[in-house]
This record gives sequence, C-alpha cells and structure tokens, in this order.
Amino acid sequence: MDDRQANKSRDSNIIKMTIPDRPGGFDGFYSAVHRINGFPWRLRVCPSSHRNDRSNVALLCDKSNESTLWTCAATVSVLSPLFLFSGSGYTKKAYSFASWTTHECIIMSGFDSSRKNIEVEIDTKENGECFRPHLSLDPILDPRDVALVVGAVKIYVNKMALAAHSEYFKTLFFGLPTSTHESEIEIKDAEPNDLDNLIRLTYDLDGQSMNMDNVDRMVQLAGMFDLKIIEEKVVNFVLGCEDLSIHQKFVISERLGLQKFKDEYFSTTGRVSSN
Repeated sequence: MDDRQANKSRDSNIIKMTIPDRPGGFDGFYSAVHRINGFPWRLRVCPSSHRNDRSNVALLCDKSNESTLWTCAATVSVLSPLFLFSGSGYTKKAYSFASWTTHECIIMSGFDSSRKNIEVEIDTKENGECFRPHLSLDPILDPRDVALVVGAVKIYVNKMALAAHSEYFKTLFFGLPTSTHESEIEIKDAEPNDLDNLIRLTYDLDGQSMNMDNVDRMVQLAGMFDLKIIEEKVVNFVLGCEDLSIHQKFVISERLGLQKFKDEYFSTTGRVSSN
C-alpha cells in the first residue's frame, strides 16, 4: 500500500467537525453521520455544566436506528485539538457501545469553545454490517397483501417482507403453488393479540409491547414462526432491564432458552464504558 492509499484508508476512519458560533439558547451541535466499518457515528458538542465558555464533546453510535441487537468495541483517538482544557493533550481510549446500554460516550470534557475544529479517529473491532437489520414496512413499496386469520381477527402483512426473515412464513406463503395466490391464511395455536403484537414487534410498528408479562409468549411465538429478530429483541430487552439483577437475567434467559443472551453478555462483560 502506497502513502496515498494509506492516508485514504486512515481518513475513512476520521470524523471531522467544524463548530459554528453559538446561537442564543445553545444546547448542542451535531456532526453529519460518518460511517466507519458498518457503524454510523456522530459527534455532539454540548455546553459544559461547569463553565459557560467550555463544552463537552460526545461520540454517538446510532446503530440502533439500523439493528436491534448489536455491540461495538471502539478505540477513539482525539487528533484535534491536541491541547485540551484539562491539559491531557492527545487522547486515545477504548470505549464500548451496545444496543441495550451505552449509545453515547463523553470523549472530551472542558473543551475550549473558541476552538472550531475537531478531528476524531475511530477503530472498531466488530463489523457493523454483520448485525441483523431492522425489518421495515413501507406502505407503498411493501403493501400488505395477505391476511393472517386468527379466530375472527385478520392481521394484514406483506408476504415477501415477512418470508425474507422467517423460513416458516416462506414455506407458508410460497411453499405450495396455491398458497402464493391466497389472500387469507389461517393461523392456529396463537392468540390474536399476541400475534398482532408479534408482527408489530417484527416491523417496529406503533403499538408494540415487550414487557415481563408477555416476554414468555413472544419467545414461544418467535420459536414457532422462526422469527430470529424477535429473539434479538427479547435479549435486548432482558439485558437492558435495569430492574433485574444479573442473576435474575440469567434465570430468565435459562427459562426462555436464550443462548444469545449468554453470548452477548459474556462478549461485553468488562467492556462497557464509564463516562
């Protein structure tokens, strides 16, 4: 790799931000989104609570806008300014971000607000493209073309979108020549409210609900319909539940058969950043 290629590769990991003058009622500035190794990053400059002429600089990982369950271990190097108010100068530090906990870390405190340019280099351990993306439903591009009938209730979904994330629904919708043209398909062994909530959770639609009262039923239905995205949502919910001790979380994960809970917990133990 020649010098130009090396510089280009290095620049792709660098976020640069020019801070405009503070307007009245200043409450923070955000940089544009900068993608590094499959993760969307932004810088946020916000007022310091200690001095009016100082600011804090935070680094945000916006991956939750794209994926339900994700982690990121990042080494962050502040390239500019080199001399901070704290006197620490050039800084390089490891941070951890995860869908169920930290999305934002303060990387500079007491930043001199008169300095206009910030440069931060980010090196990540994980590849952000490996995490399962959200299912999205566009009412125009993804019309709801089939009704799942549960008792007297009809729940309308898009066949292609749902089949892309579930072998069960792929077989149900397209396994037989006749099923491709059916406008209604009966679903057994499910309560209407639970199935409706499952579909809403799958597509991140309004009215979805995940709580300790229904998490068992959501896991059961996710297994029945082979919806891995729901298992990820459950793991995210359990890991992020502040009212549960880690022992209680392990008990729940054992009861629900959530091996992914253990995988995610042990992969991030000791890596969660403290601001």
